[in-house]
Amino acid sequence: MLRVHFTADDIAHVRVAAAPDPLWEIVNSFQALIREENALAFGEWRRIVRPRLGPADGLLASLLPPRGYFPDFLTPDLGGSLGLESAVDTVLGTPRAGLRGDLATLAASPARPRPLPAEARALAEGTLDALQRLGAALHGYHRRALAAFWPHIRAQVDADRAVRARAVLGGGTRSAGP
Repeated sequence: MLRVHFTADDIAHVRVAAAPDPLWEIVNSFQALIREENALAFGEWRRIVRPRLGPADGLLASLLPPRGYFPDFLTPDLGGSLGLESAVDTVLGTPRAGLRGDLATLAASPARPRPLPAEARALAEGTLDALQRLGAALHGYHRRALAAFWPHIRAQVDADRAVRARAVLGGGTRSAGP
């Protein structure tokens, strides 16, 4: 088990997201989509979304294994800006060294059954065409798999935020855990 120790200063800087992060929603939902667990929570959504997937989602499939490491550049710190357009722009602005490093880590992952496809290797080089395909894949997947459900996702984040706010206001940060 991993234990993380926070200082008082760390706790003072903790923030609770005001809205869903579109990139984390893309990553987590894509991984949930390709796994078979949690059928009660995700079964209906999978039944609706899976037929909407197409060849453009192949790049995401190569970058987002069902478990284990995925490239950090897909979930950058957005600095509080949670719009899809600016989030994708942040991903596409990842320096080449970051792309190469993250994709080398992904390629070396013990959970990876086969080498990365050529499309992912082109992304590691940061070619304009590869970055454009990644941007299109992120936008397309969001449109097909998440956009119609965004009000529900937002409501879940709002509800969680309210629970955490009540816990902090009622008992301080010590009581704010899940």
